[in-house]
Amino acid sequence: MSISIGIPIYNTAKFLPDAIRSVFAQTYQDWELILVDDGSTDRSLEIALSIDDPRVRVIAGKQNRRLAYRLNQLIRESKFDMIARMDADDIMFPNRLETEIQYFTDQKINIVCSAACTINDENKIKAIRNTKGSPNISPFGVALHQHLLLHPTMMVRRQWYLENQYDPEYHVAEDLELFLRSTVNGNLNTSMVQLIHQPLLFYREGKSQNLAKTLLWNRFLHRVVTTYCTPKTFKLFQRIIIRSLWTTRNLTSEFAARFNLLPWFKRLRASSVDNIDLYQRDLQTVLQTRVSGMDEYLVTNSLPYQKFNTTNKYRKSA
Repeated sequence: MSISIGIPIYNTAKFLPDAIRSVFAQTYQDWELILVDDGSTDRSLEIALSIDDPRVRVIAGKQNRRLAYRLNQLIRESKFDMIARMDADDIMFPNRLETEIQYFTDQKINIVCSAACTINDENKIKAIRNTKGSPNISPFGVALHQHLLLHPTMMVRRQWYLENQYDPEYHVAEDLELFLRSTVNGNLNTSMVQLIHQPLLFYREGKSQNLAKTLLWNRFLHRVVTTYCTPKTFKLFQRIIIRSLWTTRNLTSEFAARFNLLPWFKRLRASSVDNIDLYQRDLQTVLQTRVSGMDEYLVTNSLPYQKFNTTNKYRKSA
């Protein structure tokens, strides 16, 4: 089976080369890569255009339409029946595609996702997420983050995505809105999801995580929950607020103990990384992968735009 890999881009020139290297480092090579730029003002588009490989397509957006709009565009542009998504600042394990694709032999499975190693802006492995538990795909479970669907690790059947697209009105929390809406509408349940407890993505949680972004996320989260959930579920919404604020601000154990939240916080904490040396070697393998055209561009820091104007890999978009 062939796979369409979609990466939306917006001002990620610092991390984009490593994300692209992780695609070329895959043990499963039957793929196309679609890079959709969302009106970047840095060198992200230049980096994307510099890649010299016929499997890569670049779409240059004139406007900043935000993530949900570009994700829908990637779904429509995909040629193949399976779509793997990732963010432009994340890095795939070399065996991600090979591992995830095998589960689609079961026709009931529409979504496959995995655990992930969290990394900082210096590519240092910090922790690991989603190594335990079973996904609870219900309105209650999704609202309380028991679904365990780590968005950038997902591989999805294209047909399911075409029938369940993102809402462009949600500038953040677009994944939660999709999961909750699909669950309420009967288009997503636990039997359709395969969670792999093995980490297959290096998920970047760097300096960009701050309180302002968390508060914005919570505002959209409030909108999602009030739109799709019952009053009973909404009463538990405060747990999500506490969770995200604790993650961002590192609330103390004393605070948790005061409100009898220590057991819950312990469940939320990411697991320590037992195989950190092995994972670090996988990461280094990716970082040393050569990408024709891009490596030369990164050395010379210049791009002959005319080279790509007569090819099919580059076109403009709204």
